Amino acid sequence: MTAPLRRPLLALGVATLASCAASCARGPSQPDEGPIRVAVIMPQSGDLGPDGQLWLKGIRMATQEVNAAGGPLPGRPIELLVLDSRTMEDVAVSEAMRAIGEEGVVAVIGDGGSGGTLAIYNEVTSNAGVPQVSCCATSPRLTEASMAAPDGERFFFRTVPSDALQSQVVGRIADDRGCTRLAILHLDDAYGGPLAAATAADFTRRGGSVVATVPYTDGLSMYATETRMIADANPECVALIGYPRTAGNILRSYYMLTSPPTVTWIGTDGLRTDTFVTEAGTALLATVQFYGAAPITQPDGPAYEDFSQRHRALFAELPGPFVSNSYDAAALLYLGIARAQGTAGRPIMNAVRSLNTGTVVRAGELATGLAQIQREEAVNYEGASGSVDVDAYGDVRTDYEIWRVNAAGTAIDRVERVPASELD
Repeated sequence: MTAPLRRPLLALGVATLASCAASCARGPSQPDEGPIRVAVIMPQSGDLGPDGQLWLKGIRMATQEVNAAGGPLPGRPIELLVLDSRTMEDVAVSEAMRAIGEEGVVAVIGDGGSGGTLAIYNEVTSNAGVPQVSCCATSPRLTEASMAAPDGERFFFRTVPSDALQSQVVGRIADDRGCTRLAILHLDDAYGGPLAAATAADFTRRGGSVVATVPYTDGLSMYATETRMIADANPECVALIGYPRTAGNILRSYYMLTSPPTVTWIGTDGLRTDTFVTEAGTALLATVQFYGAAPITQPDGPAYEDFSQRHRALFAELPGPFVSNSYDAAALLYLGIARAQGTAGRPIMNAVRSLNTGTVVRAGELATGLAQIQREEAVNYEGASGSVDVDAYGDVRTDYEIWRVNAAGTAIDRVERVPASELD
């Protein structure tokens, strides 16, 4: 997922950027006592605001669990600094600068979308040497950014896989629906652009034709021009890559056209949320075929069921998509701090990548994991979202799902599980 850019980053001002270059270059001061300050930069408003509010609950769960055990380091609990990125890349960057340069945080959890996450990494945390983790940013550009950095200088990891895999699931859906002509309507940013390109390449390899690729900007009330371009291409399937509010407007715009072609819609992970059902509206969704692809964030099995029940006990509701990933993002960071025995960036990153071998510690067992680490025992963390073994470039691999909006247009159901082993 990717947060849209609302105004130029240059609007932050040359002085602000220069200040960060000076104050963030060696990272924040890292005292040996007192709370460990961690910034959570997450959309609490804007297009991803409703989802970001849910993701924050997963982070709070892990934080509460670790603090109840005494903190990642003895007597040093986590202190969260929660900042609203407002689903805007420039706001995400400015808040990261402030958090590291002025507030003295030693790590960043965020952003929720790929655009904000990538901007924070490129402009702030990579220069500062501060660890950064995202629950939900899926852009392949994050992998590319890590690959471009020297070994030992990679300060980003995530608990959701790259969209390099998701595009193949979109292609499989189109195949399964008998589509040979695909149009792609995508958010024009670091999330939508790479995923659209990968989807087009995969569908072409399958022998299909991509008849139109149309980018759009978010936040408009109507999308008559973009949807007319799609309709004129006469596709059988339309891949819609974006976020709930705008996607709802796009659907309404399409069906306001005169005699639009009948199509099967294929969404991506950004639309795998109840917010999309609300934004698009039951009356409309009940009249269309709407499928989608997404990494599985609500896996079957006792580990997720336990996480789900603990979430309900705390917040009087079951967790939504990607909440398990946000819990795992915080859990990995905190176990990494414990393993590193301090708050310096490089040791934390090395420690996070080592949490894939040894005695298995599951979600809900973070106190046990901390105790094992203090005894210098190896720990293999298995998350609420599934396996979250972080590779050298900060990536994980998980299974995917094919989902669809049900016939009544009221909810999203899983149709099929796609194992990661079946994806390149």
